[in-house]
Amino acid sequence: MATALPLETQTLGGGRQRRGCVLRARGTRIGGVGLVDAGAVLVGTHAFAVLGNVLAVRWASRGAAHPSTSFKIRGQALRVDLLCPKRGAADDPVFIRRFGAAAQPLAYLDYLLAELERAVLIDGGAALVNVPGPARFAFHKLLVATLRPAAFQAKAEKDVVQAAQVLEVLVEARPGDLRPAWDSLRGAGRSWDRAARRGLALLGRRHSAVHARVAAMLRSS
Repeated sequence: MATALPLETQTLGGGRQRRGCVLRARGTRIGGVGLVDAGAVLVGTHAFAVLGNVLAVRWASRGAAHPSTSFKIRGQALRVDLLCPKRGAADDPVFIRRFGAAAQPLAYLDYLLAELERAVLIDGGAALVNVPGPARFAFHKLLVATLRPAAFQAKAEKDVVQAAQVLEVLVEARPGDLRPAWDSLRGAGRSWDRAARRGLALLGRRHSAVHARVAAMLRSS
């Protein structure tokens, strides 16, 4: 699960900063942990699953998951990754005072969390969670995939697959979501524009049919 909170943070080097924070979790009974009421935003594979509910589709299973692990929630079958927006080129962890734990900076996280939706997570019961807008989720997945080093190409492939599946549904069900999310990404600066184009090109190499439909939609909007 992922959560965006306006928390006071501190870099491990000592400089205090104001940052948003995200929790990415895996496991069960997410709704009972209390994170959602605190403003948590679900990202990653859990968000992908919930977006299937938002878009009224059932995703096909395509390969094994590559879950990440950081913190075990006591008494819960749940592990959480603590994330925060990346500032600059440094990948140094950022200390979150409220949690007494370090967060891993993630590129383009601000873009992902700029537009959120409420959705239902089925985890043995039902829980309301916050998730990124589907179009931003898909484009962010493409951005992240282009940044994965060679040793993490399996994760990059999963990123692209999830992006392709979401975009394929959006072209049919919510085409109006695509252009605003794309323009917001490209309008964030020259480096963001280059990254957006690299991500779309990666989609074209891996999923040409979906790329063709998305590209046509972006041109005609």
